Amino acid sequence: MVKSLANLKYLKISGLCNLKELPSSLASLNALKSLEIESCYALESLPEEGVKGLTSLTELSIFCYEMLKCLREGLQHLTALTSLSISRSPILEKRCEKGIGEDWHKIAHIPYLKLHE
Repeated sequence: MVKSLANLKYLKISGLCNLKELPSSLASLNALKSLEIESCYALESLPEEGVKGLTSLTELSIFCYEMLKCLREGLQHLTALTSLSISRSPILEKRCEKGIGEDWHKIAHIPYLKLHE
């Protein structure tokens, strides 16, 4: 089903309370510009290969993930990404702290970062 959405520009994933990982088939969404993930409380990780494939992604928003403890290395390869917003995820926000967070090196290239405490 995801392959038939190859020209999709905007995707919002919301309210999937039992979703633990986003499908790796996201990688086929080459035209995707904006991805918003919210209220998926069981989400533990973003797929490494799926994230790398989102080469057109310019905006990524992550809201409400207490189970999501770190970002994948694949984010470093998203050179078109200009905006990252993380909210209501205290562990992830701390890991993304400028210059000192464990995940900072994965997102340091992104011009606009919004971390809510």
